[in-house]
Amino acid sequence: MEQLVEDNYFVNTMRSTIKKFIKKFNLLIHVELSILKPKKCQVLIYEESEFIEALFEKEFTAVLKIYSKHVNLFVLISSIINKRNYYDEYVNVVSPNILITFFDNDLNFIHIVCKKTIKITVQNGMRAHLGDIFSNFTPVDPKNANLYVDYMCVFGKNIATELSKYIAGQTILIGSLRNNKSFIRSQSKKNEILFISTFRPEFYKPDSLFYPTHYPLIIRWRDYIKNTLTLISWLKEYCDKSGFLLNILGARDGVGEHEYYKTLLKSEKFVFYERVNKNRGAYHIVDQFETIVNVDSTLGYEALARGCKVAMFGGIIGKNYPLNTRRFGWPGNYAQKGPFWTDSLEHDQWEKILNYVINTDTNAWQSECYQYVHENMIYDEGNKNLISLLRSLNAPLSKGIL
Repeated sequence: MEQLVEDNYFVNTMRSTIKKFIKKFNLLIHVELSILKPKKCQVLIYEESEFIEALFEKEFTAVLKIYSKHVNLFVLISSIINKRNYYDEYVNVVSPNILITFFDNDLNFIHIVCKKTIKITVQNGMRAHLGDIFSNFTPVDPKNANLYVDYMCVFGKNIATELSKYIAGQTILIGSLRNNKSFIRSQSKKNEILFISTFRPEFYKPDSLFYPTHYPLIIRWRDYIKNTLTLISWLKEYCDKSGFLLNILGARDGVGEHEYYKTLLKSEKFVFYERVNKNRGAYHIVDQFETIVNVDSTLGYEALARGCKVAMFGGIIGKNYPLNTRRFGWPGNYAQKGPFWTDSLEHDQWEKILNYVINTDTNAWQSECYQYVHENMIYDEGNKNLISLLRSLNAPLSKGIL
């Protein structure tokens, strides 16, 4: 019996070892390798981003590829010899004046230690405690001296205040880099309703886990989307009853999104803006509509910042933590309902909010809603605030930037 146990242990151990070897081998064959020592540069961009790269003169910049599984062997060996984190070593070897990223919720970037280099994050999306950066911080003792970023360029005051609880450094209000690059066009608007979709392929797999989290609560996609799907169905009925044409601004390309909504709504009587590619002009689309409905898409907040009238329903995702950090205005401390938002699941409250947005003229909207909009996201046409910061740091700005 003892021999059998020993044999089983040996077999299981060997099986585990072989699995680990195969996993590491698979990782290696899928990794892009470079051998030469990285050249020094003035600006090192953490992960490829056309928006960040466009800010600087190409000859003075380099890109540290992260998500494409690129490994520099020189840096890897050097990091092992110096007993230093790979990313820390890469920055040390390149020795840039500025280290900047558009992936502001990447903890690996935030943990990089580079005392002689200025670290900058540029926010690219709305943040929350659910499947996002804040889910990695310890609520009991949020202040962590090891987390430091020289300049955190953020959407608005609310997120700046929250980030400062966890990460040391200076916050700069810049709004959305992408949004600011798109000038607001003065034009007549369609008296129709535009719904901003947050569709993901997982909508077809509602029992799959939403995102890996350390919360004791297991959150599946069906938990996350169920009230949103109810809202869309209700919105179609509202449009049919009130004589409005429903438009849906697609979120994903080539994943059956249009078909999903036709099945959900049991109708083809709506206009669907397919995301054919990332350059379809989403900002110009939202500018065309008199009324917009949003749950928790970053584009909804960007539309607000552009002066669009938007009904916000982020709070319907869930009232309990961490789902409730997707509510409108988080991390701002707002009431459960306001002029253009509600956390309620009652359809009469949805109708009240939507009627307000539809019937409020532009001047009244600006005077009544400006404070809430500005606290969440400013609009800085041409990214003057960000460019001013970079210029003060003597960054090699692109010649196309005045």
